[in-house]
Amino acid sequence: MNLLYSVFIREHSESKGVLKKVISQGQTFNKEFENVYLYISRKDEAVLYKVEKNGLQEIDTFKYNKLSVFNEESRIRKIKGFLRHNSFLEYLNEIINLYKIDVLYLRYSHPTRKLMNILGGKEPPPTV
Repeated sequence: MNLLYSVFIREHSESKGVLKKVISQGQTFNKEFENVYLYISRKDEAVLYKVEKNGLQEIDTFKYNKLSVFNEESRIRKIKGFLRHNSFLEYLNEIINLYKIDVLYLRYSHPTRKLMNILGGKEPPPTV
């Protein structure tokens, strides 16, 4: 069975403690699953790793478009974050199909319609 651990945090951010925890959890999953992959965001791309006993092996990167690249000083930072998350989810869907993922474990991902569609669930009712 293949497990994909998807985490929408920036790999090179102040969240180093969270990242260490995620890697540790991935290695624990590696004891129970045939293949474990870690999918995480960077400033200008998303990256897919294969979790190995000795660490992470980078498999692929997925570039965000120029408007989605993280810039802390941008006045449209929240819009950029939304666009980056949207791209992250599009690539997530590709990875699920390409690597024949059986189990998806999500952390720090906002529940959007796009995510619900990827998960195969029903779309949430419109909010008023």
